[in-house]
Amino acid sequence: MTYTFGQLTTYVSKRLIDPNNTAVAVSDVQEGINDAISYWKFRRFWFNETAETVTLTAQNPTIPLPDNMLVPSIQDDGFNILYGGVKYPLVKVDIPTMDSLYLSNGYGLPRWYARMANLEYQVYPIPDQNYVTDLYQLNDYAELVSNSDSNDFTNNAKRLIALWSVANLVSELRQDTPGTGDYYRSAAQDEYRNLRVLTAKKNASGKLQVYSQLNNRGFR
Repeated sequence: MTYTFGQLTTYVSKRLIDPNNTAVAVSDVQEGINDAISYWKFRRFWFNETAETVTLTAQNPTIPLPDNMLVPSIQDDGFNILYGGVKYPLVKVDIPTMDSLYLSNGYGLPRWYARMANLEYQVYPIPDQNYVTDLYQLNDYAELVSNSDSNDFTNNAKRLIALWSVANLVSELRQDTPGTGDYYRSAAQDEYRNLRVLTAKKNASGKLQVYSQLNNRGFR
């Protein structure tokens, strides 16, 4: 269900007991909504993770990242080299380890990657040819501006964003209501846990396990 910036602004304002925005201006409510999205976008949900494909360039260690990438959504296997019909996962290492591996003439199929001090993700060995690479990422989001704007969070986590916005706005701009911010922050954490249940179910791995009441042994 699409839920717009304007609709979310109204939703939050009602919970501030200020539907006409006399105590908290519309601009402050909308800033609070954008702040809430900025806070929660670093968490992994089923709706803010995507898979993208990029191409490593021969003799260039830098991974060209999509414009909407925030961070890799997982550590190892976040990047995979696709070569010869096989996926070769890149293992993430820290900068000192990458530096210890590095040779200026170390060309070949990349095995490792690191986020370097220049803010780039680089691979090693340096690609000896162009390699198609897939990656799993958390998406970054531009701030909502127009009332008609929407994004993954307004559409899939409306209540989480609203509750977190209200908690912050009440605590910072409606100090005539002591304790209210604590309620909304607790409610937001409950909503987050609920969203994580669905995320876990969508991302879960494993096998069905059946238990026998006769011998108490599990069969996979």
